[in-house]
Amino acid sequence: MPEQMNAELYRKLQELSRHNAVARALVFLWNSGTLTYEDWSTKAISLLIDQNETLSAIAVDAEKRACRLPKTPPVAPPTR
Repeated sequence: MPEQMNAELYRKLQELSRHNAVARALVFLWNSGTLTYEDWSTKAISLLIDQNETLSAIAVDAEKRACRLPKTPPVAPPTR
């Protein structure tokens, strides 16, 4: 079970590393053997939690803005 969790954590970090420099650095540090597993996993989990909280905040903000939009579209499309 721990090996599967480690693999899943690493896979998630690799996905995130496409768009996030900190995740890229953590993947690099793990591959280079610079960090112990405990240090690496703690940092990786913290990063994923922070990323999730950021995405949740963005989603809540978008939902609030969507609630302020008119419920029905305008009758005629705007002219250019």
